[in-house]
Formats: sequence, structure tokens, C-alpha cells
Amino acid sequence: MIQSIQYLRSLTAFQRTRFSTTLIMLVAAFVSYGHQRALLAAWGVDPVAQYAVPLTVDLLAITCNIALHIPDVARRGFWTSLVVLILAVAVSGTANFIAGGTLGAKCANLWTVLAYLLSEFVTAAVRARVRAKDPVRVAAGTKAAVTRKRTARKRPARKPRTPKPPATAAEANVMLEAAGAAPVSPAPAGR
Repeated sequence: MIQSIQYLRSLTAFQRTRFSTTLIMLVAAFVSYGHQRALLAAWGVDPVAQYAVPLTVDLLAITCNIALHIPDVARRGFWTSLVVLILAVAVSGTANFIAGGTLGAKCANLWTVLAYLLSEFVTAAVRARVRAKDPVRVAAGTKAAVTRKRTARKRPARKPRTPKPPATAAEANVMLEAAGAAPVSPAPAGR
């Protein structure tokens, strides 16, 4: 429980809005599925269709929910998803209203679906804005990247370390033997 609360606190306000909208959608789908199935059974629809038809309505609403919140979706796709969502909610809400026995039950059944539609409208209205890029920061970042590339190319190769001087004469002799013959100076000797 504590981990789930910490997770919710880590989300942005928009993500929390999306999370609550999804929860409302799941409640509405759960409630409306049972009512639609009972209504289809009362109408004498075959048993397979009693289970399958309500799924199509709820899955269509879930598909629209996902499509509405795709970042940078085309305007046409957004409005198409919204219109189809409204139609799916209308079908589900009508079935829920008809399935209710008393007026109170009808209103309660209808409310779950309307609450989902209203939460989608709220979430769509407060969709997170894309922050405009600060031109000064963009220019500074570009300049820094170019500078890094330039300095990476100009770096000289690292010079090898100079060996430690020998501590004893025996070590010096071993080093001279390992080096081979010493170079001869071209300068005349003795001057």
C-alpha cells in the first residue's frame, strides 16, 4: 500500500488524472458489462452474443481511451476517437439505463458511464502542454556539443611514463642490458 502511494506521488498531475480516468473507465466497463449482458439475456439473444456484444462496446471505449491520449496524435485522429467514444458511451449508457429496475437504479447505472465520459473530457482539456524550447539554451547546447567534438579531435596522444630511476647500481646495469647498446653521440669526444 505504501509503495503504491509513493508511486502515485511520483506521477505528474496529468499522469494522475490519466490514472484516475482509467480507474473510472474500468469501473464503468465492469458495471456496464453486467447490465448489458442481463439486458441481452432478457431480450432472448443467444448466450454467446450475450457475452460477446457487451465486450465490443467496452473494448471500443477502451480503444478510444488509449487513442485519445497518444502524444502528438493528429487532430483528425483525436476528434474521431472522441466521437466514437461518445457513441460507445451512448450505447452503453442507454443499455445501462434500460437494464435498471427502478428510477434510482437506472440513474446509478447511467452515472458510471457518464462519469467516465466526463473524466475523459477533463483529461483531454488539461492535456500536458509541450514546453517551448528556450532558444538561448538550445544555442548553448549546440555550441557545447561542437566544442566537445573539436577538443576531442585535437587531443595529443598521451606520452608514456618515464621509468623510475634505478635505486642501486645493480638495477642500473639490468636496465642498461635490457635497453641494449647506448646511442653514440656524433659530437667529437673529449671536447
